[in-house]
Amino acid sequence: MKKMIEPPYRLDSATWVGNRLCEFLPISSKARQRLMALDDPLTRLSVIHQYLQQHRVV
Repeated sequence: MKKMIEPPYRLDSATWVGNRLCEFLPISSKARQRLMALDDPLTRLSVIHQYLQQHRVV
């Protein structure tokens, strides 16, 4: 069975985690592109967190 995310898992990397979340979020390709274009991975994670809160996922 193929996994959704193949190893190596880089859970200690904000860049890796943010990029994987961007891949799976149900957002438009334009929004995904804008997120991926952010230079700061912590800003990307913050925006993702805000999105998840607004949609009552977390």
